[in-house]
Amino acid sequence: MAPFKSSLSRSASKLLGVFRDRDTSLRGYKQDSRRPIETITVTGGGVGEAVISGGKAYISWTSSGALTVGGVKAPTLSFDYLLVAGGGGGAGYGPNYYSGGNGENSEALGVTAAGGGGGSPYPAGAGAAGGSGGGGGAPEGSAGSGNKYPNAAPTPAPLRGTAAPGQGNPGGSGGTGGLYGGSGGGGAGQAGEGNKPNSQSGYGGFGIAAFSGDMPTTYGTPGPSAGRWFCGGGGGAGGTPSPNGGPHNAPGGKGGGGDGSNVAAGSVGDGVAGGTANSGGGAGARAQVGGGGAGGGGAGGYLTATGQTLTPGTPYPITIGDGGGGSQTYYPKGGSGIFVFRIPAPVVSGCDGIVVNGSPI
Repeated sequence: MAPFKSSLSRSASKLLGVFRDRDTSLRGYKQDSRRPIETITVTGGGVGEAVISGGKAYISWTSSGALTVGGVKAPTLSFDYLLVAGGGGGAGYGPNYYSGGNGENSEALGVTAAGGGGGSPYPAGAGAAGGSGGGGGAPEGSAGSGNKYPNAAPTPAPLRGTAAPGQGNPGGSGGTGGLYGGSGGGGAGQAGEGNKPNSQSGYGGFGIAAFSGDMPTTYGTPGPSAGRWFCGGGGGAGGTPSPNGGPHNAPGGKGGGGDGSNVAAGSVGDGVAGGTANSGGGAGARAQVGGGGAGGGGAGGYLTATGQTLTPGTPYPITIGDGGGGSQTYYPKGGSGIFVFRIPAPVVSGCDGIVVNGSPI
């Protein structure tokens, strides 16, 4: 029969173990854990900010670069992302009527967000197609289509004019009865508004709150609900104030869309009404007082995904598109794009730290 061992002797054994541990610590010994440090590393140029907010890590690329993940937990890293293209430029006057330029595409992780379509001016120009379409020029200009890649450079030839589903909305029509009012550019969450009778202009379409409203406050703009909003369309601008008191300039959409504005007759003036940087917002139009209306720029394409994975150690190129327009100081320019890499809270709490370009966050 096996010898009997009392609970007292077992307790004494545990106590001796405790004393031994304390004794070694008092003599300067330290018992190191055999568990490897489980950090997640993220490296690459173009990062504008890396923060932890609400238990989640947000790493934002505001210019072109690359993304590489590493660390012990990298093979099972799950993440979400937001990719926004550059917004379209607003149409305008200064000293002649001109169309807004298309926004540039943004690219990351094998997907491409479509640049916003440029707005079109008086007398009857068609807004350009894009992630969201540009507004049409008064009095009969058609709206630019949304959910398409712009059909012109700098969009690469294989993508020009092709479908970009789920990225935005059309601009407003310039042919809705307003001779001198301009129409708004489309936003990611809403179409641009057409111009209206009595020279009233159409507003830019609203954008979307990123990640259902829990993104920190550095990028994007406030909106009608919590969070940071992206990809609002540019507001239209009218040349002649409404005789019935209606606004002849219209606001841009929440999410970085620029407001419509005017310059004095025959004036060039300074650049105004641009989309907010790194929001993908379309630029507002600018019109000459006493002249015709002009359409706002469409927002850049908006793409998001959850539960994604990457191959550790592999660099993934990231291209951040610039806003369209802006070749002259008086051309309203769309807002540039952004890429946001979000690591969910369970992943953050389940590792020893997040290190971005050598610095813990």
